[in-house]
Amino acid sequence: MSFADYGFEVFPIDSQNRANVIHSCGDYLPSSVPLSGKNNSSPYVENSCYQLIIDHLIYLGTCTENELALVQSELEKYKKLQLTEEQMKLLRRLDADCKKLEEIRRLASDSEIDNSPYSSKVCRNLCDDDHDNRRRPLNESKGGEQNVQSKNAILMSEESFRATIIQKDSEIISLKNEKAVKETELRELEEEKRKLEVVMEKLRRDIELLESSSRISQSNAEEITRQKNEELEALRRKSEITEEKLSLEYEARISAEHKLQTVIGEIQALRKNLADESKTAKRRVQSLEESNASQTAAIKQLQRERDDLEKQNIEQENEIEKLLSITKRLNEKHERSKAELSASERRVGQCREQLEKVEHEVSRLIAELSDCLGRVDPSIAEPLEEDLYARASQLTRGLSKFVREHGRCHADRQDLLQQIDRLSTARPPNKASDRISAENYRAIKSDLQGIVDELLSRLDEARRLEKSQRAYLQLAGEASLALQKLEQKIDDHHVYKRCESFLLLELENLQDALDGAEKTINGLECDKIARTELERDYSEVEAVLSKKILQRVQNSTRIVVRITTALRDDSKLKTTYNRNLENQLQQALLALNEIGIEKCQLQSDFTEADEKRNELALQVDKLRAALAEKSDELESTRKQASLAEKKFHESRSENAALIAKSDEMIESLQRELQNREAKLRDYGKFNDFLNGKLEESNRMIEQLQNSIVRENMRKLDLDSFTALHERILELVAEKDELTDKIAMLQSQLASYERNNDKLQTDLTKLLEDNDSLEKDIRKFKGENERLASHMIKENKAENANIRAKCDEVVQKVGKISRDSRLVCPQRLGNSSSSCNDKKELKAHKDKLCYQEKELMMKEREIVEMRKSIECLNAEIAELRKKENNCSLLKRIEILTREKTELKDELKQTLAKYEDKLAEMHKQYKQSEIELHKKHNDSIRRLEAKYTEMMRVDGEAVFDSKNWLKSLSPSELQEVHDEICKTPLCSASTYEKELYEDQTKRSLKNYGIKKPLQTRKGTTNIDEYVSLVTITVSPYMHRLARPEKYVNEHVGEGKLEQSVDNRPGEGRLVPAAQNDQ
Repeated sequence: MSFADYGFEVFPIDSQNRANVIHSCGDYLPSSVPLSGKNNSSPYVENSCYQLIIDHLIYLGTCTENELALVQSELEKYKKLQLTEEQMKLLRRLDADCKKLEEIRRLASDSEIDNSPYSSKVCRNLCDDDHDNRRRPLNESKGGEQNVQSKNAILMSEESFRATIIQKDSEIISLKNEKAVKETELRELEEEKRKLEVVMEKLRRDIELLESSSRISQSNAEEITRQKNEELEALRRKSEITEEKLSLEYEARISAEHKLQTVIGEIQALRKNLADESKTAKRRVQSLEESNASQTAAIKQLQRERDDLEKQNIEQENEIEKLLSITKRLNEKHERSKAELSASERRVGQCREQLEKVEHEVSRLIAELSDCLGRVDPSIAEPLEEDLYARASQLTRGLSKFVREHGRCHADRQDLLQQIDRLSTARPPNKASDRISAENYRAIKSDLQGIVDELLSRLDEARRLEKSQRAYLQLAGEASLALQKLEQKIDDHHVYKRCESFLLLELENLQDALDGAEKTINGLECDKIARTELERDYSEVEAVLSKKILQRVQNSTRIVVRITTALRDDSKLKTTYNRNLENQLQQALLALNEIGIEKCQLQSDFTEADEKRNELALQVDKLRAALAEKSDELESTRKQASLAEKKFHESRSENAALIAKSDEMIESLQRELQNREAKLRDYGKFNDFLNGKLEESNRMIEQLQNSIVRENMRKLDLDSFTALHERILELVAEKDELTDKIAMLQSQLASYERNNDKLQTDLTKLLEDNDSLEKDIRKFKGENERLASHMIKENKAENANIRAKCDEVVQKVGKISRDSRLVCPQRLGNSSSSCNDKKELKAHKDKLCYQEKELMMKEREIVEMRKSIECLNAEIAELRKKENNCSLLKRIEILTREKTELKDELKQTLAKYEDKLAEMHKQYKQSEIELHKKHNDSIRRLEAKYTEMMRVDGEAVFDSKNWLKSLSPSELQEVHDEICKTPLCSASTYEKELYEDQTKRSLKNYGIKKPLQTRKGTTNIDEYVSLVTITVSPYMHRLARPEKYVNEHVGEGKLEQSVDNRPGEGRLVPAAQNDQ
């Protein structure tokens, strides 16, 4: 009796609890059934039995595939679970319980198999064959052949039994005896069936577990592959980023090193230059302080000279007032002289008439005297002759003196005219010198501003100082020449004043001489009167002297001779005197005309001089205000110089601090470069180590491939898969370690980037401070230039005004010099003061010229120093920018190179892994195809063999109907009971519910809602179980060690078992999804 004969009529599909059922009949046909129909064929068995078995097995295979897919999906959810401590404890307990249950079942199965009693040798041999065939390994090909032989033996024994029953009816009694033996055998077989059912249940459970584990493993494998691919991509990206960063940093560091070296050299050179410049600056500061002191002394001296000039101006104003009073008096005298001239002309006419009368009278007197020679007393005639001679000699002396004075005045006048011509010819250079002095005087403000800038710069050179000294000497010579010219002009002016005073005196003398001439004329009239009186006396004395005429005839003759000579002389004197008087009068008239002309000129010159004096007074006021402003400006410049010195010292301290900071930054950067180079070396070593590991992994992969090929040839042995799985786990662990190391490297890179960012922020701050300082410097420069331009414009305007005023002053001085030549030399005492004034003016002018040239030189030096400072600042900024940019660029290039190299290495390794995985996948597919082919071939062979065994000469030897007919009623009752226990019978609902409850309870531990089914396409379930164990064995350790698997792939959390509401599917649902 076998399942092949009766199918599902006797043997149910789910026969796990068949051992617990009490059969009413045996497995044989009841005796009431006639034996004539035993050889008849059973169409139900022929048509449905084998097809149903094969379809059922195929269906179970497809169900297992579906369940594996569900388990894979559930595994993805398990990865997201988080177990609590209680759940971890439960899992550990389940591991221990599972191990204990397996040991108990193994011991029970061994004890049951060993203690199975056998009643007969034939049955014992058959059962032993059966049992041995079932106990043998399922993955060997010999087991299948032995199983077929045992089945053939069983069939042959049954056929022999049937033949004996048909042929030997007489041996019924012996068969009844054998019946008891058969019953015992049946009981033993039932026990064996029960044991086999237990074993099948175990196998089913194991299959279910294997299927679930295979699904889980497949899902885990897919998830792991996906995660590994993602991780590999992330690692690629990270490695690319890290390579780029490392290359950039390396290049930046290299460039920074080069730049630092260059900057260190430049800084050392700059330090030396700064030390030299500081020394030179100190020297220049000292020299500038000395020059400042000298300039302050010069300014004080200029103030004193200004006071002296003011005093001189006041004196000149007083002199001009005196000259005005003198000119007024001269005008009055001139008018009086005009009136006197007219009166003198009238008197000259009268004098001429009187002279004629006197001549007539003299001739008359001579005649009378000749008549009365003897009558005149010689004692009386002698004093009269003496008086006339004295008067005549006095008149001649006065006229000669007047002539001499007039000639001398004429010569002086010609000399003064020549001097005026010479001054007019010498006026242009004097104007130029005056303009230069005025410009120098007005350029003091700009020069002082230049001094302030020069104090700020503190960088004068010795050569320029020497040049400035030479220029100063030249200017001093020029200024001395100009002052000499001014002194000459002032001397000429004083001479002019003296000549003017002398001419005034000469005019007074001339006036006195005219008065004397009038007196002489009046004296002549008086003489006439005296002669009339003498005649009267003579007439009176004539009577007295008549007596003595005779006595004194001789004396009278002598007196007559003398009188004749005297008269002759007197006539000659009169003629000469008259001629001289006429000439003198003509000359006096000409002189008066010239004096009038000169007076008009002097009046015009005086008005011009007065105007110039007023202008000079205004200029003096302006100069006073300018000097006050300049004194204020000097004080402000001194303050600015002190502030500039303070700023200079502060800037020096700031520069020293910046240099120290830059040195510290350089040292820190060098340290960081050394550290990063050491790390890069470590990374290189680690990369070499990784390359070695990759080579080892490649070798291991090749070995694994060879082992896989060998194991595929050996039907994929379990040990090789476990070794491969362990190797995969090791590779996964190594990958995790690499990821951790990469994360650590990324954290280090992030820290380096932060440090670089900090350094960049510090550098940006320093650059911003430098930019702000440069902006302030530019502002100061702009203000200084603006002030300088403003001062230059003001100085130009003031210079132009001063030049114009100097020209006017020169013109006035020329006019005054012309006028002064007409003044008498009474003011010679003022010459010493004027010479001193000239010397002071000359010294003041020299000082102004020297200061002007010195300030111009200093301005040029300041401009040059500003340009040099700007160039230095620009070079420093460019160097700093180049340092930052070059270091970063070099570091970027190095990191990019490293990144590209790492990318290439990763690409190569990934390509190798992908090639190896593809080869493994191809090999796996080929092995799977071969296994399917082998299974299909084995199924075909088994079907063919089974059909050959069941048919002899085209007819069924022993089918299900014949077998049922051969059964007794008790056996049929037992068959009926068995059928009722199957799901096909409606009476077996209670047993079915019990069975379902039991299966649910057994499967709830795994979260499966419905029992698993095998797939289609497989006829031998033992081979399928062996295949499943081979494919799932690498993942069995995860089920044996669930906590480790969950900690590795899922992490700590809460794992909840929930049942999905979808019918027909059993899966595990995480707690989060169940809540949702």
